[in-house]
Amino acid sequence: MDARLPIREGTARAAGRAGAVAGAFLTGTFAVLANLLLPAAAHATPIPLQTLVVSTFTLHVDSPALGSGDFPVPAGALPADLRLGVYQDPILHLGGGPTDVRVFSAPGPDGLPAPSATADAATGTLAVDFRSLQVATRIDSPAGPFLFGGPFVPLTLPPATDLYDPATGAFSLTWDATVPAVVGIPVPGDLRVRMAGTAVPASIPEPAVPALLLAGVLGAYAGRRRRGIASPPGC
Repeated sequence: MDARLPIREGTARAAGRAGAVAGAFLTGTFAVLANLLLPAAAHATPIPLQTLVVSTFTLHVDSPALGSGDFPVPAGALPADLRLGVYQDPILHLGGGPTDVRVFSAPGPDGLPAPSATADAATGTLAVDFRSLQVATRIDSPAGPFLFGGPFVPLTLPPATDLYDPATGAFSLTWDATVPAVVGIPVPGDLRVRMAGTAVPASIPEPAVPALLLAGVLGAYAGRRRRGIASPPGC
């Protein structure tokens, strides 16, 4: 009987165990890599946005006190950047002639969060939180200026429609609501607001970066396992 047989059997068993461990590690690692590299639609998560570049803004008013029509947007007011995650003053000016409406964001007495938005590439939708949007309205008259202000309803409410094109970044939001105050003026009215433009994502790590890191770890581990299970000299 070969005296080296127990050594060979022990080495074989150790190599088998090491191979099983390495196989399990490889299987798990490749599963992670596959999950990272699958198309985004297969495991879509909300995309945090940094800015909404507003190129179109319309505000249609139907009010017994103010009449019916589109609220004017001054020339040069658009495009406007609605920065997300921060408070901003001003965001946009509306109106014309003796009327100026300044749109801005502020925490207010309730400590409302700064505007935020996320995009869902799989469903082509946006989720927005504009509760901190405010208006400050000034109307100049022979008797002096009239000043109004308050939440920019209905933009502080969830939009009626929210569309997002992941290929181009184009977005569109609309609101339809009866409000107690039109741009801060304490008279009721029916408002239809449409905002459209381009959504700019916040900076996020590219999927290739963690994939390359995992590949590097995999290569280093495989090299160590090969050295660890090498047969003893003379076998």
